[in-house]
Amino acid sequence: NFIMKKGLISILICTYNAQDTIVKTLESCLNQTYQNFEILIHDDGSKDKTLLAIQKINDSRIQILNS
Repeated sequence: NFIMKKGLISILICTYNAQDTIVKTLESCLNQTYQNFEILIHDDGSKDKTLLAIQKINDSRIQILNS
């Protein structure tokens, strides 16, 4: 729906083995005053627990894009 998408901001985060920083990064994004956004995370094959850390955050605005 175009009306609902108007003003939507997309935040793109690229990660690789970011388990130590990804939660703080996402919390910073989610705590912004402007709330009409989506977070697209491209994980480039992390070998650590980056994806697990992301999946623990329950917010429908977060989408994981695996390569």
